[in-house]
Amino acid sequence: MAEVYWGSTQIKGIKPPGISFIPFYSGGAYRLYVEVPAGTTALENDAFRRCGSLFSITIPSSVTSLGTYCFRDCSSLTSVTIPSSVTSLPNYCFYNCSSLPSITIPSSVTSLGSNCFYGCSNLTKVYFAGNPPSSLSPSAFKNLTLTIYHKADNSNWTSSIKTSTYGGATSVTWSTY
Repeated sequence: MAEVYWGSTQIKGIKPPGISFIPFYSGGAYRLYVEVPAGTTALENDAFRRCGSLFSITIPSSVTSLGTYCFRDCSSLTSVTIPSSVTSLPNYCFYNCSSLPSITIPSSVTSLGSNCFYGCSNLTKVYFAGNPPSSLSPSAFKNLTLTIYHKADNSNWTSSIKTSTYGGATSVTWSTY
């Protein structure tokens, strides 16, 4: 599918009708906005891997799982909306998404896999909408300097969880919203 859009300067977005899996392995040099169609149930392994033109993606609430390497090396990705139907961000999910400045992790997410955000060199803000993930890889935020936000009224974010190297980060500043 990526080759169909290679080099096009006219694409403002794609909205393929009636599919439940989007194979999008590589892309061109142009920015691409994707609105995944409602009814899609999963973004499989490598779904958007190396899609360097992908800058924004909206995932519908029908999606319940994201595959390993789903957005790996999407170097232009600046915006992603993860629905509350997703429960896990698997290994290498956003690996090397070097333009991603912030992300909101919905309250439904209970697991962050290894190297999930490794190489996201512009990622400085992470917003947790719910409780701390019950399963957190020690390399989920490997080598990042972050401000991590959680809701002020959520007492599950205890001082024993709020460490300066949370999830393998180099440095973490904690704040509430």
